[in-house]
Amino acid sequence: MKLDKEGILWREDAQPYIQSYLNEYRKHNQASFKMYDSSKPMRLCKVACEQVFDEMYSNKLELLLNEKSEV
Repeated sequence: MKLDKEGILWREDAQPYIQSYLNEYRKHNQASFKMYDSSKPMRLCKVACEQVFDEMYSNKLELLLNEKSEV
């Protein structure tokens, strides 16, 4: 997300990496990611892997940072 927002890696350029990442997850029978639902604080929900990348590049996701992490 940060690479896209900073204009470093656009979706077209990232697509081969995204596809490779999704293929690896499929090998392990994973079809979704757990993400926080913004409509219900601190509630995790399962979202299809492809949908996560689509929403990420449509600026529909918000990156949450741990207070202790350094950016």
